Amino acid sequence: MRKMKVLFAVAAATVCIDCGGDNLPQLSQATNLRILAIKADPVSVRVGANAATMTALITDPKGAGRAVDYTWSACIITQVDSTGSRCLQTLSTSSQTTTSMTPSFVFTNGFTGAVPVLITLTATAGGESRTATKTLVVVESSAQQISPPALSALSVAGDRGVGTVVLASGRTYELEALISGLGAKPYFITWVTDGGSLDADRTSGSAKNGFSPKNVSGSYSLYAILNDGEGGVDFKVRAVTVP
Repeated sequence: MRKMKVLFAVAAATVCIDCGGDNLPQLSQATNLRILAIKADPVSVRVGANAATMTALITDPKGAGRAVDYTWSACIITQVDSTGSRCLQTLSTSSQTTTSMTPSFVFTNGFTGAVPVLITLTATAGGESRTATKTLVVVESSAQQISPPALSALSVAGDRGVGTVVLASGRTYELEALISGLGAKPYFITWVTDGGSLDADRTSGSAKNGFSPKNVSGSYSLYAILNDGEGGVDFKVRAVTVP
């Protein structure tokens, strides 16, 4: 039981975004290529043949729809050595080039030990490079497999759909993240946009925020990233237009 508690504590660590970079952008403002989040489904993987799908959320507002090079890797975690590496053994790697802003990687657990795995994603485009990591827990075959929380919708000004919302500048609109699968567990939401200002970068225990669009006509995006503090992550994106 003590071993399981230690492993889950590792899984609860936050994703390291743009690791090692300088001059990081303001948390809520998407101005360039960024990795906003990585989610795992399921949150933990049983020893054996089970697999977990890792999906990242990327923003690249100045990229004009350009293709991005993504490199994923998975390794067994050890203590940091003299070279700064945390990897004891590389398990798998995968590379892809796509215009998708939600690239994915399927990690297949091919070993027999209940040890934490470090998932690393590097996104590169036009001379920009960003790296993020997430810890995935591997549990004994008899352990319960944990499913992630669900952010079922991102409501903008009362619109709970998935289509583009038309908003006027000079006003503040209510945002609400519709959440399921959390019960009474604590959570926080990180909010990001490339088209205006948000009342809060992060809300804890509250699924609402305020958004004021830019005073410039155009098409923009709103991002809500749900985190349950135990490795569970989900996210939603809504497109908005300012006429």
